[in-house]
Amino acid sequence: MQLVLERALCHFLHVDREFVRCQASSRTDAGVHARQLFVEFRSPRELDEGKFVRFTNRLLPDDVAVHSLRQVTADFNVRYTLGKIYTYDVHTDRRKDVFVSRYRKAHPEPLDVSRMRSACERFVGEHDFRLLSEWTSRPDDVSASTIRRVFDVRVVEIDGGLRIVVHGAGFLHKMVRNIVGVLLSVGEGSLSDDDVSLLLRAGDDDDAVREQRRMKAKFKVAEGRGLTLRRVFLPGDHDDVYFE
Repeated sequence: MQLVLERALCHFLHVDREFVRCQASSRTDAGVHARQLFVEFRSPRELDEGKFVRFTNRLLPDDVAVHSLRQVTADFNVRYTLGKIYTYDVHTDRRKDVFVSRYRKAHPEPLDVSRMRSACERFVGEHDFRLLSEWTSRPDDVSASTIRRVFDVRVVEIDGGLRIVVHGAGFLHKMVRNIVGVLLSVGEGSLSDDDVSLLLRAGDDDDAVREQRRMKAKFKVAEGRGLTLRRVFLPGDHDDVYFE
């Protein structure tokens, strides 16, 4: 997305790409979707919002759209967010639906929704997600941490399936997809609530490591296509939380 957006901006602003660099409020894996994403860039001149939105959208592919434009202060940083909401849609109907296959993960096997909802509570709060992410630390990064705060996790029913909603202060690489994979295994009966708590402890002693490896073998990281970034909360954002 960054490449096509920067190309559109260069065309609209009549500048070379070296003068336009976009910084987004979040990065998404291949196959992941975003309903809301803030992007920061510097413009060499004042821009009219209506004209900018209309002409930029003409230059973008059908699966990328600009909705609005706002001017920010010099100290603004789009990466300083207060939280994000991701949703993951699972198609549980045994009948294949070609109209939703791009945005949902097919899971025709029966799922125990009550067990999944009970396990959701184990993720709420501050936990170590080292085992439920693809986190790698640079040797010179002394501030790196795998501790993340999750505000809420819930499972809601949608037409033909389920939606897993995850609201947190920040996320590690593939953290949400790991959470979804765990919840699906809980719904299948392969993992219990206590297994979820074990995966969030990230212990280093030999017995704990062996047990955690056994737990990790019981679930798969969910595919990217069912995941959507729904909401990004910036400082001063007081809108209601999305939980549809």
